[in-house]
Amino acid sequence: MSQLIDALLNFDFMRYSLISGILIGFIAPLIGAFIVVRRLSLIADALSHVTLGGISFGMFLLTIMPTLVFINPMWFGILFAIVGALLIEKLRTSYTAYQEIAIPIIMSAGIA
Repeated sequence: MSQLIDALLNFDFMRYSLISGILIGFIAPLIGAFIVVRRLSLIADALSHVTLGGISFGMFLLTIMPTLVFINPMWFGILFAIVGALLIEKLRTSYTAYQEIAIPIIMSAGIA
């Protein structure tokens, strides 16, 4: 058993993956508890849909304007995700009685 562990830890990428897995194992529960307490459990789903819309928009721009070939569509996805997160927080602060409905609104807009 120890030979297997020694063989696996011989590779740099295996050591890095083990270290990152341990770090994520400690950090993820802390972040998860914070997200559940703030009622933001759907935020990953909403931001992934908004990001998909941003990447699609970037691909659409590349097809209609080939001169933008130097712009990666992933940047549009990142931009849309940041704007989506800011909109979610703006809606949550504007409508304090309906804070939990802000995430599904942005998710629906991201899908559309």
